[in-house]
Amino acid sequence: DHGPVDVSLYDLSGRLLRSIVHENLPSGSYTAEWNIEPDEADRTRAGIYVCRMLTSGGTKTAKIIRMK
Repeated sequence: DHGPVDVSLYDLSGRLLRSIVHENLPSGSYTAEWNIEPDEADRTRAGIYVCRMLTSGGTKTAKIIRMK
């Protein structure tokens, strides 16, 4: 089975910071990394962020704490 997968990062005001994964993938387990690019450094200070994973099976959200 293949299905759409979207993993995105948001700040606490709900502003989209980056889409990490946006593609059709077969069922299974995966890992994804948030590598902060130089142009993102000013927008991603130490703090709490929200990661949302949307698939055909549902939506999961998790808080991420970024520390410097």
